[in-house]
Order: sequence, then C-alpha cells, then structure tokens
Amino acid sequence: MLNKVPRHVSVKLIRILIIIFTLLIPNVAILIGGIAGSLITYIIWPTLIILSTPYIYRSGIGAMDAYKGFSIGLILITIFIALGFVWGFNLRVNLIRLSPTSFIISFAIFLIQVIGIEVGRSATVGLVKGFWIRMILGTLSGLFLGSTIYVTMDYFLSATKTPISILPSLLYSMILTSLHILGGFKVAITFRLLVDGYMRFSPIVANTGELGMVWSGFQSMIYYGVLITILYSIRKLRGVSKDLFEFSKLSKLKRYIPEAISLILVIMVLLTLHFKIIPLVIISGSMRPTYDVGDIVLVALHSPCDIEVGDVIAFIFGGKEVVVHRIYQITKEGFRTKGDAYINPDPFIVRRESVVGKVVGHIPKLGWVTIVFREGLKSYEGVIGVTLIALLIIIGISMRFMRRRKFKFKRSGTYW
Repeated sequence: MLNKVPRHVSVKLIRILIIIFTLLIPNVAILIGGIAGSLITYIIWPTLIILSTPYIYRSGIGAMDAYKGFSIGLILITIFIALGFVWGFNLRVNLIRLSPTSFIISFAIFLIQVIGIEVGRSATVGLVKGFWIRMILGTLSGLFLGSTIYVTMDYFLSATKTPISILPSLLYSMILTSLHILGGFKVAITFRLLVDGYMRFSPIVANTGELGMVWSGFQSMIYYGVLITILYSIRKLRGVSKDLFEFSKLSKLKRYIPEAISLILVIMVLLTLHFKIIPLVIISGSMRPTYDVGDIVLVALHSPCDIEVGDVIAFIFGGKEVVVHRIYQITKEGFRTKGDAYINPDPFIVRRESVVGKVVGHIPKLGWVTIVFREGLKSYEGVIGVTLIALLIIIGISMRFMRRRKFKFKRSGTYW
C-alpha cells in the first residue's frame, strides 16, 4: 500500500507546477500563432489563475495590509505625476481615442497578465523559507514569469549591453516581492494593479522619452526609495506583540500626511481626466502675447466639430510634437492655424484627426520648471547635477529611515 504524500509536500509540488505553467503559457501564442494562439493563451491563463487560488502565499508574515499597498502605490504615482510637471507631459492620443470595446479588451488582457505573473511570484515566494532567499527567487521569477522566450532573450541582451537599463525592472520586481513577503498576495496585487494601471492606461504621463539612460537612473533611484520605505516601515509582525514599537502622536500624524497629499493630487488628476482637460507647457514664443514661454495651458479634449475660427487649439505635428496655435481658417481638408506672434499662417493644413483639443485656460509661468529641467538635461553638466541632487535625496531618505526612526524596542530579536 502506497503511503499518503504529506500535505506540505503536495502543496510544494503544486506551486512548482504553477511556476512552470506560468513560464510556458505566454509561449503558446508563439507556438500556435495568429489570433487562435492569443485566444488559447488568454483562456488557459485565467483557468490557471483560478486553479492556483488555494496555493498562493496569502498573508505573508502579516506586516502589511492591502491599504498599505494601496497607499505606497498612490505615493509612487504621485511622484510620477510630479515628474510630469518637471519634464512635461506626454499625451498618448491612442488611449484617448480608444473605443469602449477596445478598452475593455485591453483592460481584461492587462488584468490576466498582471494577476497571472503575481500568482506565479506568490507560488515562488511560498515555496521556500528565509526572507532573503524568498527575496532573490521572487525577484527573479517576477522578471521572467509571463514573458515569451523572445522577451526573455531581449532582456538578457539588454543586461549585457547596458546594465543600467534593467535596473528599474529589477528594483520594481524587488518591491513587489517584498510586498508579497511582508503582506501577501493581496497587498502586492493591490499595489501593482494601481501602479501598472496608471502607467498602462493614463492618457498623460511624464515625458521621459528624451531622457534616455538618465530616466533609467532616476527610475532606479525612485524605486530604491520606495523599497527602503517598505523595508523600514514595518508596524506589525506575525507572532510579535503590537506593542513592539512605540510611536509618538506626532509621528503617527506625520505618517498619514504623504498619503493624504498623494490622494488629493491623484483625485485632482482623475477629476481633470474625467472632465477631459490636460495640461501642456508652452516652450516657444509663437503664441505671444497671449501665451508666453513657461505658461501652462489647459486643453479640453473637444471634438473638431466644436472648434471655430479664433479658437486656440493643440494638435499633433509631425507625428509626435504637440503644437498650440490659433485657428486662422477652416477648410474642407482641416484647419489653417497661426501663431499670434506671426503675421502669416502656418504653411500646412492641420487634419481633424490630429486635433487634441481646445485651450480653455492657462496658468502663467508655472511651466518654467519643466523648461529649465529639459534644457539642463541636454548638457552633461546638467545631467550630472540633477543626478547628484537625486542621489543626495535618496541618501537622505535612507539615512532618515535608518537613523531617525522613532522606535523603542521593547524586546530584542530580528525580523527575518
């Protein structure tokens, strides 16, 4: 008679199978090809997610809850929004013009991918013991789970050519793994859906395309700061008294200030998007005296049918650049525009599909921060200066958490 396999052994075997299937499933689309391959992939993957639910690493070591994951994600989004006011915003017109059906399909695929990857990471974290072993394996699994073989090969090539280019994804994977370990699946998935959802579906994001490797460095430092925040902000551990740490009332109040500010800023951005108004920075003098260099104009996403002669519009020029000029004439082909500072109209026709919207207001001079940073980052001196400032900020954050944390240990011991 065969002996019964112990439950902990069978759970480990199932978790190993979950990891293997999560690695293989994305490659089904390549093997089969076409629409059929994609369809089969996104039928198998949700099935695996549902079957894997009983075996995910649910609560971690109990140091965080879903609210904490949400608040950390909110702060990270706020940082990215703030960088938009520094470097300018990139308008993703394709997302603005996405039909409801296309959006639902894109969002469903996004959910399957993100949840599927985090289920695989959760299985990896629950497979082993020891904080740092979990951290290493969870981070590595997050980099490769859910990716096709070609994406994985490209990642390795990028790592050998420009190591700094993979640093942001490595640190982001470390953040997610730490959330799995400290708070479990719910905390990690709450954080990732919030942050990745913003990056994937927000029609306006920070314009980082011109920064190149500088952006990889900045992104790495931001993620490092978030990781340090997570690792040094543990309030409660499983099996440890809630009174392990004592906090002053002031420190408790200060803890919620960044979250409150982040929530207010994100709500303001969401309201702006709800009313379909986006900010753009004027970087040339073509609209003087109406709008000067450094002004921020508020653009309402109007239909071209609602635009008349004399309105100031924003439109896509050359496939990428956004131009703000006044309508001089309406033709069958589109619009003739003119900068207020010029005598003659622009020597081209703006097609209706290139129109972003109509300017409905402006904020004087607030955009100068964006211009200064853009111009400064065009020189080596500017890049070095900004990088040093960012490094000092990150070092300051690290020192603050490591030296000034107002903890009073009531008993000795280690976390992990």
